[in-house]
Formats: sequence, C-alpha cells, structure tokens
Amino acid sequence: MVTHKKAFGKAKTLPAGLAISTLIAMVLTVLLAAGMTQLILGNQISMSAVGYWAMVVLPLISALSAWLAVGMVKRKRMQVCVLAATMYFAALSLVNILCFGGQFQGAWVTALLIYGGALCVAFWGLKGEGKGKKMVKKIPSSLSCTKSAIRRLYTLEGN
Repeated sequence: MVTHKKAFGKAKTLPAGLAISTLIAMVLTVLLAAGMTQLILGNQISMSAVGYWAMVVLPLISALSAWLAVGMVKRKRMQVCVLAATMYFAALSLVNILCFGGQFQGAWVTALLIYGGALCVAFWGLKGEGKGKKMVKKIPSSLSCTKSAIRRLYTLEGN
C-alpha cells in the first residue's frame, strides 16, 4: 500500500537549498572582498592583511552557507553541510578560473578552511537536537528511601 504524504512546513528540496545558500555565500564573499579592497586602497590596512582576512572570512562564510542550507533543507545535516561546502568551493574555483587564469596556489588551504567551517556546523547541532531529553521519574512515596528505612533494612539483614 502506497501512502502519499503531504509535505508540511517550509522545507526546500536539496538542490534548491544548496543553490540558494551558495548564491548567498558568493554574494557575501564578493561584498566582503570589495570592502577589503576599499580598505586597502584607502591605505587603512596593508596588502599583507589579505591572507589573514581569508583565514577568518572563508570559514565563517562557509559555516553560514552550511547553516542556511541545513535550515532550508531540514534533513540529512551532515550531507547537506558537506555538499554546501563543496558547492561553495566549486564556485570559488570557478571564479578563480574565469578571473585569475586558474592559479590554484592556495587551493588546499582554501578547501580546508571551507570544509572546516561547514563541518563545524554539521557537528555542532548533532548532540542537542532534543532527541535525548531526560525525563525525571517520580518515585512513589511508598518506595521512598529514608535513613530509618535503611536502618531497618540493615538491622533485619543482621539478625
């Protein structure tokens, strides 16, 4: 027997959630890169700060992208985070090929930063999703264990 379940909530399909999160991540990356360029051109920071900027911004944007994708898809958290990181890395690689002639000198570091940010999101919410809530069991008053009950039990065993 086949049952047709109606979709509840506002969950998106996997491709739609990944595409939207990657698009947001790329727009945010371009905006932050433009802001960094303005700071360099205004002589407020030096050119050597670009590497530090990338080390901070790439994991944060990757984590944001994975978090958005997981929030939209609402299932398969680990797979969605890894796929979001893969799509973000592929989009950055495509921009590198189109704009900079495909110079992949720091590709491994970039990949590690991107996957590290996404995996932090994947592992962060696994434990506390509400599946392991503890219930407080009430003990009936007839089974209460007081000092006098323990003494009586101890004296009965001793005799």
